[in-house]
Amino acid sequence: KDYPGRFCVFAFSSDWHYPPEDNRQIVRALIAAGAEASYVETPTDHGHDSFLLEEPQFERALTGFIDSAATAKRPASFALAGGSTPAPVYRELDLALAQRTPSDVRLAATDERWVNDNDPQSNEGLFKKCLPLSYGKQWNLVSLKNAANTPEVAMEAINERLHQQLPTR
Repeated sequence: KDYPGRFCVFAFSSDWHYPPEDNRQIVRALIAAGAEASYVETPTDHGHDSFLLEEPQFERALTGFIDSAATAKRPASFALAGGSTPAPVYRELDLALAQRTPSDVRLAATDERWVNDNDPQSNEGLFKKCLPLSYGKQWNLVSLKNAANTPEVAMEAINERLHQQLPTR
């Protein structure tokens, strides 16, 4: 509730893994907590993998969200999934970000393997490889990793870091 930016939750109409209704519930919970949140549902029949395909409506909504955050001089934060599957989408996001005025965009992994960034299993490493044009200019990484041996042991430190690095009002 202390986050000064806006949330935008994106969904695909035919996604069975993250159904639109679940995403709408997230938006309702954000609004109930006092956050500014919006919802964009892209009609498609490609199911969960829709984000891997060219979906012009989704791309317009995503770049519109980034642009409106920059225009309003408000932060925009994205929690991105890891793994190699979304890599083509992240490369497209890199091109879109690189063409925009630098703004306060923060990226965090929705999950992270507790490995070095140059390890092929590192999601944070994946972001840096797939978004090289815009890394450090249009976006910065909010890393989940720290000195703890496992993510489970690191939870308190991760929560503290997210609170420190994601802007508050």
